[in-house]
Amino acid sequence: MANETVALFIPLLLAIVTGLSSFLRENVNLKSAVDKNRPSFPVLLSFLPSLGRFPVIHLSNILLLLIGIRIIKDLATNRQTAIIGAIILSVFLLILPIIEIEPLDEILDEDSRWFSPRSYYYHWLAVIFLSLYFFGFVELQVMVINVFILRGFAISGTAIWLLNQLLEILLFSPLVVGALLLYQSLACLKSEIKQLNHKN
Repeated sequence: MANETVALFIPLLLAIVTGLSSFLRENVNLKSAVDKNRPSFPVLLSFLPSLGRFPVIHLSNILLLLIGIRIIKDLATNRQTAIIGAIILSVFLLILPIIEIEPLDEILDEDSRWFSPRSYYYHWLAVIFLSLYFFGFVELQVMVINVFILRGFAISGTAIWLLNQLLEILLFSPLVVGALLLYQSLACLKSEIKQLNHKN
């Protein structure tokens, strides 16, 4: 039953993210938002680069896909279902800027260097670090406990609690790095669009 739920969950999640992405591509004018220096909405996210509604919806899509991969990983009883579902959502997560950003073709035409557009590569790095945070905790915990048990150590509840605290501290750094890289991705996107506006 869990595998059927996962099989229904993937298309539903992709439909939601695709709908939000097409809304961004068709209704959010990034060039105008950069020209008018329109702050990010809502006010709580005003620290983000001024791209209008784009950062909120873009970050929501990323969060939906990361949570979706986590849910698939936790719910699927069949390993093959979990792997296929996670791969589908991961690929979608990596190509998200391509389907969200309307002037991306113009940005690509402007600069054909290897690491261009920079916003896209920062997005990739951010997704990798955020994935480590979202998916690594339980697997890392089990791996460390298995190493101790194979070496002949007896593990008490206190040792597991201490291990959990240490792993949470270690896994918090990918969250911070991923968030900073996402911010850098949005800042680079703003500067790339600003360059487009100056050339036009």
